[in-house]
Amino acid sequence: MKTYHKKTRNGKIWGTLPKIWDKSKIWENLKAKSLKAFCDKYKPKYAVRTSISDFMQQDWMTNIPLYNIDKISEILDE
Repeated sequence: MKTYHKKTRNGKIWGTLPKIWDKSKIWENLKAKSLKAFCDKYKPKYAVRTSISDFMQQDWMTNIPLYNIDKISEILDE
């Protein structure tokens, strides 16, 4: 676990706080600009993105939610 140290003005460490994952601060950028640029240039057979969002299939890309990542081959075979 990473820890973060807060220093005072004279450089002394006064506390060590563990890094805690805060779900309320998560935001997601689903634009996938670089993936879209790659697909436009190289025309791959599959374009897959994994994220915390729900399953979504577009004409150029498939979004697979992280909770279904173990079924990625089944989804792509459909």
